[in-house]
Amino acid sequence: IAGSGRHEEAVQLYEKALLLQPDHPEAHNNLAHSLQMLGRNDRAMAHYETALAIRPGYPEARNNLGAILQALGRPAEALAHYQMALAARPAYAEAHKNLGNALDALGRHADAAAHYEKAIALRPHDIEALIGLGRAFDKLDRPEAAISQFEKVLTVDPDNVGARNNLGGVIHALGRSDEAIGHYRRALAAKPDDVEAHSKLGDALLAVGRLREANDAMERAVDLSPRKAGYYWNLANSK
Repeated sequence: IAGSGRHEEAVQLYEKALLLQPDHPEAHNNLAHSLQMLGRNDRAMAHYETALAIRPGYPEARNNLGAILQALGRPAEALAHYQMALAARPAYAEAHKNLGNALDALGRHADAAAHYEKAIALRPHDIEALIGLGRAFDKLDRPEAAISQFEKVLTVDPDNVGARNNLGGVIHALGRSDEAIGHYRRALAAKPDDVEAHSKLGDALLAVGRLREANDAMERAVDLSPRKAGYYWNLANSK
């Protein structure tokens, strides 16, 4: 049931299972995951912690608890859980990818790249890991390596908005703004309300002197995300 997205029903069933067997670590982990999917993070964390109290070396529960902490903006705490998950299961691709995300958030981009590479070696078509590696390479001032990762994603998934936006950003920084504009427009064809694509499209259009189009793109970014100050700054620059 949880696998088909019916998390409310899954929660009820896992809770019934735990009434009969309260020390079942998989039931606590699975209940926590469904609660996490429903946005009930406090309860989810409590059940992951219970699963780990019963089975301290449980790699899925460690990884999943780390993912909640990461989502809550606590990457240093998440990192410790990912490391413990990998100590229990060194070939755990999802934990390598998530550890890469935590390291990247902490500014440790070279370490992040190493774990993204491990994740990709274990799971070559992991789109999130490929994009993460590309972003880490970009931050390490390795634009050609970053471009290669984003292009790998687009070979598999031509409409991937994250890869289009990131690829556009790298090539725009290299002075290839007209080419970047094409990627942002492809991103918007796939997801018309993507605020990042509108904002980046505005920057690229501004760079090539297409002021009216730049202004339109930046106004759309402000409309979609009116509480982000940077979009107002960009819009002012386009006037």
